Amino acid sequence: TFDGGNHTISNLTSVLDSSTGTKYGNGLFGDITGGAILKNFVVKNANVYDAVDGKGNVYGIVCGYAYGDVTFENISVEDSRVSAFGKVGAILGMAADGSGTTTINNCSIKNVTLIGTYNVAPFVGLLQNEISLSGNTKSNVTWEYSCRSTSADYMNVVDGVIDGTATK
Repeated sequence: TFDGGNHTISNLTSVLDSSTGTKYGNGLFGDITGGAILKNFVVKNANVYDAVDGKGNVYGIVCGYAYGDVTFENISVEDSRVSAFGKVGAILGMAADGSGTTTINNCSIKNVTLIGTYNVAPFVGLLQNEISLSGNTKSNVTWEYSCRSTSADYMNVVDGVIDGTATK
């Protein structure tokens, strides 16, 4: 469990250099696993990106990958941006374990820019498991399309669910 005690993390810069071979999982937390709980903090003025012009995947301002049952609670992301090729979200890039549940409660996203080619959404870029969302808000979230392919198959941006449950 990471309890931020309602503190603010300001001016975070998280850069992954995909030219070194590591292309996946970038954010305040790169990867988290089953049982992880992240709660009670604000991320403000963050910039999460790849050093090689957006060729990395699975980038989230708060977390890149999440495996198993994980919880995000009372987290706010403000005045920030995240840029990657795909699987891009303000809270989470990818919920990657088909047997787990990702829970996002009372989180907010405000004045955030998401840059990517595919699987781009405000809360979670790509879901491969069940998700439970409650009490979340978003405002002024923009998406910039970063074209790395001529295929229209990559253009699947989802506005994002704020409350509810989805199953795989």
